[in-house]
Amino acid sequence: MNSFPRLIIVLVSFVFIISCKKDDLTSEDNKLTLADNTVIVDADKLSFVSSEDDVLVLRKLGDGQSINVDDIIVSEQNGGLILHVDNVEYDGDLIKINTSQSYLNKAVKQLKYNNEYDFNIGSSNKKNTEVKLKKGVSVFGENIILKGVSLFKNSAGARIEITDGKIEFNPSVYLDIEIGFFELLEFETYAKGDVDFDLEVLITSSSDMKKKEEVVLASFVKTEVQFIGAFPVAEIITLEFIAGYELDHFHNVDVSTGFESSYSVKVGANYEKGYGWNGIWDRHFNFTMHPFELEELSIKTDVKIYVRPKLTVKLYGLAGPGIDMRPYLNFIGNAEKVSSTINWDWMLRGGIDAHLLFVLGFIDGGPEFSHELLDTNVLIASDSGSDVSFKPLPILKLTPETGDVTTNFMFDGSLTTDKDNGIEELEFRFDINGDGAFESSWQRDPKFQGNYGQYGKGNYSAVMEVRDPKGEKSTAEKKVVIFQ
Repeated sequence: MNSFPRLIIVLVSFVFIISCKKDDLTSEDNKLTLADNTVIVDADKLSFVSSEDDVLVLRKLGDGQSINVDDIIVSEQNGGLILHVDNVEYDGDLIKINTSQSYLNKAVKQLKYNNEYDFNIGSSNKKNTEVKLKKGVSVFGENIILKGVSLFKNSAGARIEITDGKIEFNPSVYLDIEIGFFELLEFETYAKGDVDFDLEVLITSSSDMKKKEEVVLASFVKTEVQFIGAFPVAEIITLEFIAGYELDHFHNVDVSTGFESSYSVKVGANYEKGYGWNGIWDRHFNFTMHPFELEELSIKTDVKIYVRPKLTVKLYGLAGPGIDMRPYLNFIGNAEKVSSTINWDWMLRGGIDAHLLFVLGFIDGGPEFSHELLDTNVLIASDSGSDVSFKPLPILKLTPETGDVTTNFMFDGSLTTDKDNGIEELEFRFDINGDGAFESSWQRDPKFQGNYGQYGKGNYSAVMEVRDPKGEKSTAEKKVVIFQ
């Protein structure tokens, strides 16, 4: 059974290799000086035979390579390793080594390394990334496209849906390590990027409902493998886009709204010997809200909809620090109808929905870091107001005013008025015999033609119902006498 720590790379999209022997790295920004007892396994001189429990077996090739007690062996082979040699036995061309875990700051006297790379989620990069998309979500160019994405629905017809939307977020990841005299002097890592959202949301229900949930819209996983000299460091990056909602309302509701936002975020942490840890948290934003469109508005509605990227970066150098960062945008909208007045308010908040945690497992005695970032729930923008909603004033005209079962009547509501809206913004429907079943569906045309052939002679009450964009309704009736 293989119990040595290993870097198991499932997806490798980029490999950055710096060659070295026992000297410095060639880059001006990256320096590496090995400890005197550090041995980089030469693949031309030693090959791996087996590793089980704490025993590693190597085979000499040609003259082989000398391995002694208290050496630290480093290899890119077998997934990458840094091991301390506790005991060595030679058996012909086989070398049996008892080992224990060693660390980066035991194997190097001096190390200065930094690198930054982009995490692009565009459609051209999908082949290098493990991608999972919810139904209704697609990737086009550099954007995640949302079209009819269901967040919730039930058999009663209630639903919460992102009807249309677009997300763009291509973060970059930065890593900076400095070791001197076998101690960690500096460590810094952060992720940064511009988050752009453009969303339209529809909430529909015909009954009381209180519910909250989060749904993963899209998930992208990449593994970046880098070698600091012969020392393997892998960054496994998971980027998820999560939609969440909280809904608390009574009676019927049909609410649509949305928002557009541009949000630049940089988040991470840095450590400096003698000064400790500091969190990195910087953000800039622009925000535009789409107004509420209310139909069949309930007495009380409280809707909270948000979409946030969750970016998790884990660095492994056999074992490594973890950074769990969740920059998010949180849109909260409320609307309440009291009599003929609609009171509304909304706000957008943003921040970090988690803490950062580092356990520097590739550093012996490395400092641990746990930090709740400041300003984790920042008010970005808000607004509120009241709209007085006047009901339409319906006027129904009937031409002719009487007739028989073959007469075609014109039911005309074109003289209807409304203080808030023009007649072209109103909707009409007609119940020509007054039985509660409308012969027409909602329509912009204020006129409707019909006859009473299927009802026969008698006295009827023709009803016209008018609805304005805020859901206010009113009706007008007209008596109709039908002769045989």
